[in-house]
Amino acid sequence: MRLAQQNAVTSVSEECKQQMLTASRTLAVDAKNLLDAMDQAKVLANLAHPPAE
Repeated sequence: MRLAQQNAVTSVSEECKQQMLTASRTLAVDAKNLLDAMDQAKVLANLAHPPAE
C-alpha cells in the first residue's frame, strides 16, 4: 500500500497499477487453485457432502 501511495503522482504510477493488478489476479488464481485442491482432497477422502437442496 505504501508503494502505491508513493507512486500515485509519479510517471511510474501506471506501471505500478498494472503490476498491482497482475499481482492481485495471480493471488486470486492461486486462491481458487487452493480451494479446488481442498475440494478434491475431500472427495478423495470421502469427506465431501452433497449440497443441501
